[in-house]
Amino acid sequence: MPESPGTYWERLDSYFKPSVQRHFSRRWEPEYREALKQRQVWCEGTFAIQKRCHNLTGVLRRGLGAAEDHCLLSATALNLKRMIRYIS
Repeated sequence: MPESPGTYWERLDSYFKPSVQRHFSRRWEPEYREALKQRQVWCEGTFAIQKRCHNLTGVLRRGLGAAEDHCLLSATALNLKRMIRYIS
């Protein structure tokens, strides 16, 4: 018998709560702040390019496997573009 949505969210919350608390306890450390800055520089720009240029705002096929394939192909295309720009 499937569990109710409330039970599912409570179980999920209890599973992730220690990690979330550990994350928030480190948010004022200098190393953590520096890592966040690096993420903004490297990751967020990549995500924006993938959403804008590689149609990652929505996945046309259903299922997690199809979404994973779409994201991996987008990342591959982005890396190939960067390699071509670096070589030439």
